Amino acid sequence: ADSNLLRYNSDGSLDTSFNYTGKVFMSHTIANAVAVQSDQKILVAGNGDSVNNTFFVCLRFNPNGSIDTSFNGGKTKTYFIGFKNVFCNSIGIQDNGRILLGGDIYYSYALARYLPNGKIDTSFGIMGQDTISYDPISYGNFYVTRKPKILLQKDKKIVMVGGGELWNDPQYFIWQIFLVRFDSSGNRDVNFNSNARKNGTERYCKFYSAVMQNDDRLILTGTNENDAGHFLYRNDTDGTLDTSYAKKSFTAPKGFNLDDRDLSSDLIIQRDGKILTAMSHNTTKTLKEDFTLLRLTPNGELDSTFDSTGIISTDFNNDDDYLSSMIAQKDNKIILAGHTDSAISLARYFNVGITSGTINFSQQKQNPLTFPNPIHDEAMLQYTLEKEERISINAYDINGRIAKTILSNQAQSAGIQKQQMNLADLKSGTYIICISNGDGNMEVKIVKE
Repeated sequence: ADSNLLRYNSDGSLDTSFNYTGKVFMSHTIANAVAVQSDQKILVAGNGDSVNNTFFVCLRFNPNGSIDTSFNGGKTKTYFIGFKNVFCNSIGIQDNGRILLGGDIYYSYALARYLPNGKIDTSFGIMGQDTISYDPISYGNFYVTRKPKILLQKDKKIVMVGGGELWNDPQYFIWQIFLVRFDSSGNRDVNFNSNARKNGTERYCKFYSAVMQNDDRLILTGTNENDAGHFLYRNDTDGTLDTSYAKKSFTAPKGFNLDDRDLSSDLIIQRDGKILTAMSHNTTKTLKEDFTLLRLTPNGELDSTFDSTGIISTDFNNDDDYLSSMIAQKDNKIILAGHTDSAISLARYFNVGITSGTINFSQQKQNPLTFPNPIHDEAMLQYTLEKEERISINAYDINGRIAKTILSNQAQSAGIQKQQMNLADLKSGTYIICISNGDGNMEVKIVKE
């Protein structure tokens, strides 16, 4: 099998300065993960194949798309002794520039570490690699079948989290979540989640992704067919389930139909603690898989300030749209990537939304709201009018002077209003967004990066 690496301009067009075409072809490589180093060099990891064997493979490219020959000639290959079929799914880059690749082998996790030059790091584990096997006698017939993910703690410890399938139930397959932690030398941390198996004990509760909070606690997500919803768990720093976490699962709102193909492909935690998660999602509107993006409160509830419901879906055409990954840009916009048939599909969304609630201009004093996240260039202002009004929106600096007029005396009907604000020409600092009908106003404080 072969893969391609593509780079796009900010407007969604292919960046032809990248390898002259915007594309790099990688033969005999199934690419499953991409990471960009601090020097802008690009790592691509996955698995390669030879006769009756597969192995970890990692390539590194220069920022212009050319192969980086200083990285072990441009490509590494790692076989795991005693195993014929290994699958690499995740990349971790440590503070010292060393590179971790993680994946699965039958009923084991596999982990390898490399020096910044691409050579295997023999100081890690056993000659640069380690595997964690789950004894079938103790756990039943266990197979790691959900891509494990590498997460790095501030103290340099390494956490791997993933899902597996247990066949020890006489009637059903049972999906489990497995957590394991290594120290910086690759030794298993026996004090972490001592029985190795946590969460997901319900039948058909399937893990898909995880992210680490700033305090090293873990957020995990996936699908739970028992309640036709998606679960959201949090684990404490010792690997145990955080029972204080307010919301452990949520169901899709009316009009959305969950099925086995739903994929919580990625998670992002915003600076304010809110959680973004994305998936391929079957909706009653199209009866096909669509890109679906959700924003949740820190407690796991759907965030109604995000497109008014907390959830938005995008249909590219009449075929199924399958999501693969999600990333947040520096300006807080969100990009979802996947495929529709044989075509690559990309969608970008505004993320910085400011919701002022329902405005009643008959109330002469309304408390200003503060939006804590810094705004980069653009934001979406959302508010609800109780009746038809003529609205003006201005941004004031801290001295009370108008810094930018966003809307001037425009007629708007009753109901939810969404106003895009381009603030790129404003200097960094604190501003007050004032929504007015001439008689009263509502103020929202923002911080511009």
